[in-house]
Amino acid sequence: MQYLTFLDYTTLEASGKSIDAELQVKDKQIQSLASRVESKDKEMQALKEQIEEIRYLYQDLIQRNTVAYNLTEDGRWEISPNKAYPDGFQKA
Repeated sequence: MQYLTFLDYTTLEASGKSIDAELQVKDKQIQSLASRVESKDKEMQALKEQIEEIRYLYQDLIQRNTVAYNLTEDGRWEISPNKAYPDGFQKA
């Protein structure tokens, strides 16, 4: 191990400035990554909302296409579509 016999202030200052510059670059990278994470979180939330809407529409489609079998008075089975529609929807 070498012993420190003298202190070169110019080298020390240059090294400190270099470290400060590297820290500034790292800070900018961290800010950029935080911004990207926030953007991706917003995109993910929008996708979750779209999935929920698709799920609701899919369930509505299944409900519309569900058929019920009714036994008529003369003993025959009759197919009648489910007439339960959500508000705002009408049978086509």
